[in-house]
Amino acid sequence: MSQSSAAGDTFDNPASVVSTTLPVGRDPVSTVAADVNGDGKLDLVCANVEDSTLTALASGTSVASTNLAASTTNLLLTVLPASQPPGFAFAANSLVVAENPGVGVVAYINFLTRMTPGAGNPPGLRWTFSVFTATNSGSTNVTFAQFPTLTTNGVLTFRTKDYFFGTNTVNVVMTDTGGITNGGVIACTNSFQLQVTQSYNQPLITGLTNRIFWENAKTNLGLPFTLFDQQTTTFDYSGNQGA
Repeated sequence: MSQSSAAGDTFDNPASVVSTTLPVGRDPVSTVAADVNGDGKLDLVCANVEDSTLTALASGTSVASTNLAASTTNLLLTVLPASQPPGFAFAANSLVVAENPGVGVVAYINFLTRMTPGAGNPPGLRWTFSVFTATNSGSTNVTFAQFPTLTTNGVLTFRTKDYFFGTNTVNVVMTDTGGITNGGVIACTNSFQLQVTQSYNQPLITGLTNRIFWENAKTNLGLPFTLFDQQTTTFDYSGNQGA
């Protein structure tokens, strides 16, 4: 396959037009004028997509007359392959779940979609996911009993601590097994919002056990217990006397 160009359109003497034939590689997409050999003169360069090469036609331009005399040399420039960044998408950019103590680990199938090791990369590359998020319980962030993880097929699993709620920005890093040679890129990052909404749960009474008191006793009459509620420290309580 070859591609023709009017040399006078881009070379030193725009008044002189000479047609030339430039042999190219597979799937040529564009031909431009550039000084590829550093001689200060414009050469014809064609980018070949399918075989990742450049084909160049070096110019030996003489402008002593109005005619353009050109000596041609075929020059093959090879573009070395470089790993392209992987990519993925979220099924949703915001995930909302309810606070629910004791529910256990939750799993979201296909939370990640369109996972790819990168356009043009060789087949057989593998990838992994790393998950990062702040877990400062003193702020508005959720804390976790089991930190979020993502499997290679996009399943998200986590478990929040009981009685904690809030919103976290969760950062996900995808890394494939390509190389960084020739400027290759093997990782990409994206983030989503994880919101755990507050649920109103019944208060918990702990430490309350059966006690035996002696008749007419005046000491050791305490009955300690703990009353806990994540949402409040104000309680109304009452007791009933048994028969």
